[in-house]
Amino acid sequence: MMTSFIWNMKTLAIFSLIGNVCIFTGLVLVVVYFFLHSDFSQDLAPLRVGTLTNLPIFFGMAIYSFEGIGLVLPVRNEMLHPEKFYLVLTTGMCVILAGQIFFGVFGFICFKYSTEAIITFNLQKGVVGSLAQLFVSFTVYLTYPLMFYVPIDILREPAKRKFSSYHSYTVEFWLRTTLVLVTFLFAILIPHIELFIALIGALASSSLASSSLPWFMS
Repeated sequence: MMTSFIWNMKTLAIFSLIGNVCIFTGLVLVVVYFFLHSDFSQDLAPLRVGTLTNLPIFFGMAIYSFEGIGLVLPVRNEMLHPEKFYLVLTTGMCVILAGQIFFGVFGFICFKYSTEAIITFNLQKGVVGSLAQLFVSFTVYLTYPLMFYVPIDILREPAKRKFSSYHSYTVEFWLRTTLVLVTFLFAILIPHIELFIALIGALASSSLASSSLPWFMS
């Protein structure tokens, strides 16, 4: 929770950079796990990767993977050289897409029909699997405040007007605390996180992407 009380975008960028290093390390460990536990000699032709009824869930989760669309304008506004933003955005989206394809294909080759919605759930106890889960978890801890920036930026002023009798720092403290606790409760109470991710991707992320289209076209 402590990192959620960081207000400055430039400071958050440092945490995000450390988080990127951690997630890269975790992904490398996941790849190592794939190659240690995959049988590439097996014929994969009979395997079915899904059905048409699962396509809506797939597209919802795929769109959610680009949930950073909500950070497009805030990040651009805070950049030292905003004219380079399009290069940064395009590079980031290409890397995300390539990562999705890679881990989707090799995760299915490794775990087949027992593949979980979150690939780290498939990693068995051991040095490689435990380290991968540790690095991925630490990444969530470090990058959550950056995802937190947009809802706080939207809700800050309405909350201060609503509770104008209190000091602005007190209002923002309780606003941040409440949102973190709500996120925590969602993580505990939702049994099938993949369905919730698909729902958010289909509703929220697609709406954000559509509303951002006129800005990209201008």
